[in-house]
Amino acid sequence: MLYTNYVNITIEVLSLKWLILLTYSNTVTISFVFSFHYLNFYLWFTTLVIKVALFSNQVVTVNLNQSYHNLI
Repeated sequence: MLYTNYVNITIEVLSLKWLILLTYSNTVTISFVFSFHYLNFYLWFTTLVIKVALFSNQVVTVNLNQSYHNLI
């Protein structure tokens, strides 16, 4: 749900940027802004993946610790 909302907002923002840049700027600026925007998205996605990985790793560690204590 959150991901879908983010994508929708991203599409709207990109459309708005296209309109503004096509009116007031050249193609170099457009490509620069777009690559910068996708870099932001990539960084956001990477941090999300890392957070999920860390969280799942934490859960696994806790489960292993509990199993170990149960054995003892």
